[in-house]
Amino acid sequence: MLDCGIDVSDSTLARILYKKPGGVVGTWPGTLYSSYSKEVGMAGTYFVSYTLAGSDANVAGEWEFQALVANTAGTWFGENVQMTLYATFE
Repeated sequence: MLDCGIDVSDSTLARILYKKPGGVVGTWPGTLYSSYSKEVGMAGTYFVSYTLAGSDANVAGEWEFQALVANTAGTWFGENVQMTLYATFE
């Protein structure tokens, strides 16, 4: 779940962009999500979320994620977020 820092409730398109450690990029369908935002300091529709499928996070290493939202007025991108995904125990 990515906190956009602004109200995105009027968005007609929500996506989460990703970049795998080897540089491969892709997109997952996003869902608008309402909750308390520490960034904004109040509750509202500030988030884009996606639930990973078993094969989505298939490479260990440093990943990058970015929210994309759009409506009739335009398209906006969130800040890049880095996260390290670790391999499973063998």
